[in-house]
Amino acid sequence: LAFFTAQGARFGDLVLAANAILFNMQTFMAYALDGFAHAAEALVGKAIGSRSRSGYFAALKASAIWAVVASILFVACYGFAGDWIIGLMTDIEPVRQTALEYLIWIVMLPLVSVWSFLLDGVYVGTTRAAEMRNTMLFSTFLVFLPIWYLLLPLENHGLWLAFTLFMAARAITMALLFRTISRRSGIEV
Repeated sequence: LAFFTAQGARFGDLVLAANAILFNMQTFMAYALDGFAHAAEALVGKAIGSRSRSGYFAALKASAIWAVVASILFVACYGFAGDWIIGLMTDIEPVRQTALEYLIWIVMLPLVSVWSFLLDGVYVGTTRAAEMRNTMLFSTFLVFLPIWYLLLPLENHGLWLAFTLFMAARAITMALLFRTISRRSGIEV
């Protein structure tokens, strides 16, 4: 967040203020979707503790369904009411207009972020913190930072695209290791 804020500040005060508003919307969505990750942590951990393959997959399925439904609701809410939500956070018209220019990223992010948040819960529930850390490091240093650098000419849109691809990379790398972490936790996939 600090890096994102610092880079956004390079594009001026309006972009900095707009990004603060948009990141508040992102954070609100992340807290809500993290609720499903917390549920997955507990349910996955319980299933692993009882060596229940069916419980493991039932936990994954239930958590995924509800998390995806919630992410779709966030897309709809931000898509249809984003202007109104931004208006609740500021009445400074230039800031509102600048935030609206970048709102599309916040509208799309729930569908991208949901998978990394959900898999965070699976990784915590399977006590695979080291693997989760490694996917975060990979996504930060081999995806976010290089893409951000390459997209500097796109300014703030490039910053938001790099962040979106970072979230996608987290989800993809965690999904690629899913079978391995499941097996190491005693669940055959």
